[in-house]
Amino acid sequence: MSDPSSALAALVQLGADLQSTKYYFVAACAFLYYDYILTVHDEIRYAWKGKKATIFWIFLQIRYWPIFNSIILMTSYFSPAFTFSVCNRFAIFQMVDTVFTTTVSEILLLLRVYALSKKRVYVLVILLPIMLSQFGFAIFVLTKNGNNALPLPPIPIDPFHLCVLSPNLSIGYADTAYIFETIAFDAIVFFMTIYHTYIATRGTSKVMQTLRRDGVVYFIVVFTSNLLWALLTLCARPALKNIHAQPALILTAVMVGRLCLSLKRASQQSAWSVDTFSYRALGQTSGRH
Repeated sequence: MSDPSSALAALVQLGADLQSTKYYFVAACAFLYYDYILTVHDEIRYAWKGKKATIFWIFLQIRYWPIFNSIILMTSYFSPAFTFSVCNRFAIFQMVDTVFTTTVSEILLLLRVYALSKKRVYVLVILLPIMLSQFGFAIFVLTKNGNNALPLPPIPIDPFHLCVLSPNLSIGYADTAYIFETIAFDAIVFFMTIYHTYIATRGTSKVMQTLRRDGVVYFIVVFTSNLLWALLTLCARPALKNIHAQPALILTAVMVGRLCLSLKRASQQSAWSVDTFSYRALGQTSGRH
């Protein structure tokens, strides 16, 4: 028989881990909403200006989907309407959200570096296979039976009411591989951005220096966040494995949104197009600095 004191200690530890997950997600949501308040003026002034092309609608998805999704997840974390049976059907939505947010972010980053490279084909040749591989991992995970909600003890107190995905163990490290491919994608985009912004101006343009600075900040923040996500997935206790999953997506969405707004603000062009992300559009503003 198991030691009652050990079982109680494990139960207390589980409750603490679950409560930490909820508080951590609430903090991430607060960060998301605060960033929106800070940047909504720039969005209205710059993003909504000019002709609305496809890129604009992609930008809106990375801008507003995380807000909408965070409200749904917050409800699932705290509302008693999300019983275990309901959560069991809903939990897979979290994986779908991961794939959607990551894919939209990577599309915008791909367009950014593609424009900066003067639409060089090799950018697509390098980055598109990574995105397709990620999509393959996602389909593999999503099509496996057993991707259910994390089973929790039926204890009627707040920490034990949490709706999070518990992936099927048979997928092995496919979910972690997905995260590491995201890290690899961001690293390649980072080095391409540094290279092409330097080649474009040989370091003399203040606008290009700003573009490089934004790229460096984005890479450091998102790389650190995704690495933490991967390490927690590999090493953390079961209740903490996904503690950083949703916050990592929120952070990525915030950083990509800020990159797009920064580029739109610096660009002379009013309409949205691939050239919004190019150094030619940005370089036209350099005389004003």
